[in-house]
Amino acid sequence: KLHPTLFAEATDRFRTPLVDLFASPQNTQLPRFFTRYPAPGAESVNALRCRWPKGLLYAFPPLPLIPKVIQKILEERAEVLLVAPFWPRRPWFADLKSLSSEQPWKIPPPQNSTQPRTRLASRAPMAAASRLEVERQHLARDNLSTRVINTIQAARRPSTCRIYNATWQAFQKWCARSGADPFSPSLAQLLEFLQDGLDRGLSPNTLKRQIAAIASVVSWEGLSSLSHHPRIRSFLRGATNLSPPVVHRYPTWNLNKVLTAILGPPFEPLRQTSLQFLTYKVVFLVAITSARRISELAALSTRKDLCIFHSDRVVLRLDPTFTPKVNSAFHRAQELILPNFCSKQSHRLERLWHKLDVRRALHIYLTRTAPFRRTEALFVSFLPANQGHKASLSTIGRWLRATIAKAYESQSLPAPKGIMAHSTRSAATSAAWATQAP
Repeated sequence: KLHPTLFAEATDRFRTPLVDLFASPQNTQLPRFFTRYPAPGAESVNALRCRWPKGLLYAFPPLPLIPKVIQKILEERAEVLLVAPFWPRRPWFADLKSLSSEQPWKIPPPQNSTQPRTRLASRAPMAAASRLEVERQHLARDNLSTRVINTIQAARRPSTCRIYNATWQAFQKWCARSGADPFSPSLAQLLEFLQDGLDRGLSPNTLKRQIAAIASVVSWEGLSSLSHHPRIRSFLRGATNLSPPVVHRYPTWNLNKVLTAILGPPFEPLRQTSLQFLTYKVVFLVAITSARRISELAALSTRKDLCIFHSDRVVLRLDPTFTPKVNSAFHRAQELILPNFCSKQSHRLERLWHKLDVRRALHIYLTRTAPFRRTEALFVSFLPANQGHKASLSTIGRWLRATIAKAYESQSLPAPKGIMAHSTRSAATSAAWATQAP
C-alpha cells in the first residue's frame, strides 16, 4: 500500500482516481476497489480478468503483474495512475514510458525521515514478487501452457522450493536497500550480496544454494547458469578457502549415555510420564533404530496398512504421497522393520533393557495420543495450542535435540555443544557397525 500522504500528493498532481484496481478491504485507498478474491465491499474480483470502468483508475500491482497490467491498459485503452519502480533495465519499462501521457512523477523523499519515499512505494510489490510466480512468467514467455509450467515447477522438492523462496525474498530485500534491480543484477551487485552473506557468517555451501536459487529466476546471456560465471566460481572457491567446512566425523554426544538416561525418569514409566517426555523418547527410539532422515520420520503414518504391529516387531511404511530425497521406486517402497527388544524379560537386566523396546514405546504412544489425534501422521504435537496436529520437520528435529540435552541433564552432566538432530543417523549407523549388527 502506498503511504496515505504519498497517495494524497499523487492525487493532487494527477486527479483523484475512481477505482483502486489492486486492493483489499484493509488497504484500499478509495471507496471503490477491486480485490484478488471475493471480499465484502469489493466492486469486482481480479482486475486482470474483468472490464475496467471508464475514467482515471489507480493501480499499485504486485511487481510480477506489471507486464500484464500494461497489456490490460492497452486492451482497455484505460487511463491509469500506476505505481511502479523506476527500473529502466526491465523489458516493460520502455512500454510503460511510451504509454505515459504525462511526465512520470518520482516520489520525493519524505520530510522528517531518513527513509526515501521511493522505498515506501516499492515495498509492497517487492514483497509480493514470489520466486515461483516470477519463474512462471519466464516460462510463459516461451509460450508454454499452464499444464507444462506446472509440471516443470514440480521438478524441485517442496523443501528445496522453501529454501529457494526464502533466498529470493532475502535477495529482493537486499536489492531494495541497495537500489539494485533483483531481476537483472550486475555481476558486481550479485557478488556484493554474496559478500554480505559471507561477512554475516554464512557458510560457502549456503552461498552456493543462494546462487542456485537466484539462478532459477535470473539469467545472463551466454551462461547456462549464474554459477558458471568465472568470477562467481572464483568467489565461491575463495569463500571455501576462507571458511573451510567443518567435518563432523562423529556425534558430539554419547549414545550409551542417552540410552541409559531414557531408561528412567523423566522418560519412564511411559504410561505415567508426561506427553512431552513420552514423545521425546518415542521419536528418539524410532530415529535411532531406523537411522532415517527427519523428513522420513515426519512421513510415517498411523494408517493400518502403513503401521503394522506383529508379535515380535512393528513395520512402518512411508506415506505414499511423500517424496523422499532419492525419489526412486526402491526408496519409496522401503519399510522400517523395528524388532522388539528383550521381550522375554527373564533376567533383571532384560526387564530394564525392555524399556528400550521401540515396539512397546510406539504402542503406548499411539494409545495415549489416540483421544486427541487430528491426523494420520505418526508424530503429533503435544502442546495444547496444536495438540494432535502433525509435527513439522523442524519440531521433530527440536525434539531429538531436546531429548539428548535432557538425557545429559538428568544425569547431572553438561549438555554437549553442537547437538544436531540428524546426528542420530550417524550415531545409529556407527553403533551398528561397531557391534557388527546385521
